[in-house]
Amino acid sequence: MTLAPLAPTGLRPRAPTPGAAAVELIRGESIVVDDPAPSPEPLSGDPDDEYLIDLARAAWVDALVTGDAHLVALREQLAVRTPREFLQSLAVP
Repeated sequence: MTLAPLAPTGLRPRAPTPGAAAVELIRGESIVVDDPAPSPEPLSGDPDDEYLIDLARAAWVDALVTGDAHLVALREQLAVRTPREFLQSLAVP
């Protein structure tokens, strides 16, 4: 077990994690959307995906980023990207 030394006012602050900047970026760019009404006709083969589909439509998202196979299969009906595709779209040429 490793113990961190205490600073005079308590625990020493932790160094930012590598993902902290990404989390802050997402927080700063995020919006809050009310829960959408369920769509009358399901699109996905997985009923649990319908909420995400309805939410993405209600928020007018540019893309639904997911690795879920049921959602990725809906590319013809929805703007769906895998995480890899999304990150590649952010890359500066």
